[in-house]
Amino acid sequence: MSALSWSTTTMSIIPSSFTLGILLGQASILSLIYLFVRYLLLAPSEAPVSHSAAPKPRLRNVSPLAEKPTGEQAEWLNAMTRQIVDAYRASLSTPPPDVLPSPAQAADTVRAKVEKWVNEHRSPDTMDEIVVHECDLGAGAPNVQDVRLSPHVKGGLRAEFDIDYTPTSPPSVSISTALLLNVPVQRFGSLPVSLNVALSHVSGTLIFHIPPDAGPVTMHLSSTPPLQLSLSLSSLVGSRAKLADLPKLHELVESRVRMVIEDRLGKQGEGWEFVLPGLGPGIGGVEALARTLGEEVLGGESVVSS
Repeated sequence: MSALSWSTTTMSIIPSSFTLGILLGQASILSLIYLFVRYLLLAPSEAPVSHSAAPKPRLRNVSPLAEKPTGEQAEWLNAMTRQIVDAYRASLSTPPPDVLPSPAQAADTVRAKVEKWVNEHRSPDTMDEIVVHECDLGAGAPNVQDVRLSPHVKGGLRAEFDIDYTPTSPPSVSISTALLLNVPVQRFGSLPVSLNVALSHVSGTLIFHIPPDAGPVTMHLSSTPPLQLSLSLSSLVGSRAKLADLPKLHELVESRVRMVIEDRLGKQGEGWEFVLPGLGPGIGGVEALARTLGEEVLGGESVVSS
């Protein structure tokens, strides 16, 4: 074989320095990405996850709807709405009988109940234990306007009305957990996530109906079209290095909440049915409502009929 042919063959086998540089550059970038994700974002699988709360979100400025003149019907329904919401808050924050009531104990009771509910319905294969750092039930109640009454096809009255709720002290929850990564091997690592969610504004049209049936007093709520919902979120993702306020994560959480509410309130027929607070036997209406919320948001089956 001549020297010229040997040189040509060798050049065709050995990549050029330009191609080799590109390959080495890509390999080094992939290695750096792997090291960053593995040792800065992910927590070691054998190490306990550090649960830290995300910073509180800044509330969105949402202009409330222009108030319409409210007649006697709306004033009566506003008073009843405030009583129902206050009853839910009081029931959820009532500590066990052997515990001395106090504002701090009431807040811890709400936090412990919510933490228990969400952990009962999480997926242990993909999500670590959920820690609820704080749960604020907020203040006030939605303002009811423009009540329209009509007979219901199943008996009783059907009330359709507009609501608007822009709380000065919004309902909010602060949680932390970790997503468990099982690729490429089981328990390869975990991705700590801290999340703060607060309700900034909700408005829309609700349809209200209490069936005249014997038994527990239940309320049916439905909405057409879907409610206008605005959430304020803040988040931290990562272990040693933390990524703050990822837009995709916020979009995922908000879309999940919207999907649950639209699914419950937008169903044909009766909509969302639950027992009014303090009026149902056995497990209270408050516990049933809260359990339903936890199961629906985390993907479980509801224990309340719809």
